[in-house]
Amino acid sequence: MRTLRSVRNFQTAEVPVELIDYVLRHATQAGSGKNRQPWRFLVIQDDRAKEQLAHWYRRGWHHHLDRLNSLESGENRIPDEERQVSAGAALARNFDDVPVIIVACFLPADRNPADFFGGASIYPAVQNLLLAARSVGLGATLTTLQAFDVPNGQTRAHTSLTLYEELKDILGIPGDVVPSALIPLGWPAEPFGFVRRRPVSEVTYRERWGQRWLV
Repeated sequence: MRTLRSVRNFQTAEVPVELIDYVLRHATQAGSGKNRQPWRFLVIQDDRAKEQLAHWYRRGWHHHLDRLNSLESGENRIPDEERQVSAGAALARNFDDVPVIIVACFLPADRNPADFFGGASIYPAVQNLLLAARSVGLGATLTTLQAFDVPNGQTRAHTSLTLYEELKDILGIPGDVVPSALIPLGWPAEPFGFVRRRPVSEVTYRERWGQRWLV
């Protein structure tokens, strides 16, 4: 957990199918509401499919970058933000060279719709997948570019041909299934290193909001 960094720069070496299966088996051990296990995973390794995804991803990345630039000037970004933008741009450029792309999908139900709370039944599985990958030396990152075309205040994407719908069309995902994350997976091109996180005392309160947690 302390070295589970977002990896966006990968070696081109193949990932053995046994290791892909390993991370998926651990992903599916996550908890979910009523034990519905509403996850489905698409594993993309075919070069032609990755080329299609890479073209789609780059469009999504430029859409995201335009959105960032409209909110703030690139000249005013702090170093951490600049590094994140640089790493994201590198992933977009080299997306078709990533050895494996895993698409985590969510199956909505009447009592478990595709809303904010529905994420509680899919993202724990994604976190399990990321941790399992790290445990065997693989790098990965959780990306959600498909969500940027969802209108503000709504929980579902446009029914027109948006990034979200295009992704489903490329991969043949049924209409009622929600692609929740794209996860590039491969051998990292750089060392993992330790994550940088705020201390517990800054993000935790005791009994009531604002009362500091001190141990």
